[in-house]
Amino acid sequence: PSYDDGNSNRQNLCAETLEALGLDEIVSFTVQGNKRSLAVMDRIGMTYDPDGDFLHPKAPPDHPLALHVLYRLRRKDFRRRS
Repeated sequence: PSYDDGNSNRQNLCAETLEALGLDEIVSFTVQGNKRSLAVMDRIGMTYDPDGDFLHPKAPPDHPLALHVLYRLRRKDFRRRS
């Protein structure tokens, strides 16, 4: 499969999950510096929620992996791309 097919599959999986489980949203988080995960969340239509950022409870606050960022995919905002 091509790179674009992977994104379409992820988008479809999100849409199906929202519908099948009756969820209002899907959330995802990653370390602030994880550029690949951030790019995937952006490509599938997730929205960054700066109010949801948090420090990992088991990491010292000044550790490079302490800060995590939160993304959301809300049912009301999600549009399945064709």
